Amino acid sequence: MADRRLLYLFDHGLVAYRRADGGLLADAEFAGDEAGQAQFSAYVAGQRSAVFSVLADVGEEAYHYEKVPFVRGADRKALFARKLAQFVYGSPYSLVISHGREKTGRRDERVVFTGLARPGQFEHWLTAIVQNEAPLAELHSLALVSTALLKRLKRKDERLLLISRTRAGLRQSYFEQGVLRLSRLTPAALLAGLPDADAALQEARRLHHYLAGQRAFARDSVLPVLFLLSGPDVTDLQGALADEPNLSAVPLDLAQAASACGVQPVPQDGLSETLFLHLMQTHPPARQLAAPALRRFDALRRARRNLPLAAAAACACACTAAAGLLWQSSQLNDQSAILRGQAQTVAAQIRSIEASLPQPPYAPETLARAVAGLQTLERGNFAPRVLLLPLSRSLDRFPDIDLHSMEWSLQPPRPASPAAPAQSALASLSVQAELASGSAQDMREGLDRVAAFVDDLRTQRVEVVVLRQPFDLDAGFALRAAADTQAPARFALRLTTDHP
Repeated sequence: MADRRLLYLFDHGLVAYRRADGGLLADAEFAGDEAGQAQFSAYVAGQRSAVFSVLADVGEEAYHYEKVPFVRGADRKALFARKLAQFVYGSPYSLVISHGREKTGRRDERVVFTGLARPGQFEHWLTAIVQNEAPLAELHSLALVSTALLKRLKRKDERLLLISRTRAGLRQSYFEQGVLRLSRLTPAALLAGLPDADAALQEARRLHHYLAGQRAFARDSVLPVLFLLSGPDVTDLQGALADEPNLSAVPLDLAQAASACGVQPVPQDGLSETLFLHLMQTHPPARQLAAPALRRFDALRRARRNLPLAAAAACACACTAAAGLLWQSSQLNDQSAILRGQAQTVAAQIRSIEASLPQPPYAPETLARAVAGLQTLERGNFAPRVLLLPLSRSLDRFPDIDLHSMEWSLQPPRPASPAAPAQSALASLSVQAELASGSAQDMREGLDRVAAFVDDLRTQRVEVVVLRQPFDLDAGFALRAAADTQAPARFALRLTTDHP
């Protein structure tokens, strides 16, 4: 755990406190002059492992309570920035505290604009911390921390005035239903020669008159006052308040409040700053006055502290993920082994079934080709008639040509390739025919009849290739008349078409 240094900052100096034996002890005190500032800078440089928290108790503070229209987003930021510049004079040590919205009417938002109005009077202390690269964890005002005191004491008064004595002077904070509405500091120099009880009573009267003049409540209203003073002073005040019609003392002194908050040892000098320093550490306000630039070294400290935890968390996540993957891998291996066993069993069953089936009369390759041909026929929708019908019509028109034999076939389509597109199936009919005896007497007449027969077939969208002429036209043989030979004048054609 980091070594904490709690700094109590007031107009004329600074006091550093540290934790010891469960309580707070003054570690060092520095005057507000240049020598004190130099001593404080050396003190901060020597506390390399310390984290600093600052409680400001200065006179120049601004508190303004206002009801503003409820807006969101950029309009909200612009509205608050304008209000802070108006009430806190552009101080960087300022903030906006929202206390919710009204329950009736426009439901305006209740907001307190607060801040340290003159940073030039104390900024050199914060600069010394930043220049020594020391982590500044928080900066709060004593008035804001006093809100935590009312919560610890469980005070739910409609109105309450809290008066406490510190090194800086007499602090008066006015609350309405637990919300800080106003806080002011009467410097200790103005109270010289006055007993604490008399000074507290005098300031309580003044603040009552001021609030009544501001119409915070009616002039004849009774204002409860909680005096954080030593026991004898509180006893004197309670007797003096018997003659005050507008003020009533809350029966609680500084020692009782410190015991209720767990402060050890209980302050014996009547000064209450140790009580508020304890509350700042144990019950800090939700928001603080220090800008992120002042707290950057504390952010680095927390990042370095959390880095091993983040690495350990990442390592734990990685180990968990690896364990999950190993478990999934084991499960998949088991399932794979089961599936391989099942596949082997099914393969054995298939082989057993195949062995029990009767053997086909044809080889599987032959059946495969037959099935492929049948599938080709079904896809192409071809039948022999696509060539037989044109052949029959031509034979009717050429009665002197006799059909001797024919053979029909179908070639499957070739698949497409980058070099050539796909082709459809091709039907083919090989025909053996011969000329009648009358037409075969003259060779030229026979050749003309065969040519006319081929042309007639082509007019019916049939491709015809003459495979053999009816007469031998080889130049190596002598020409003879058909009558000189008994051989029939046969010729062969191949008819093809790609139209079903």
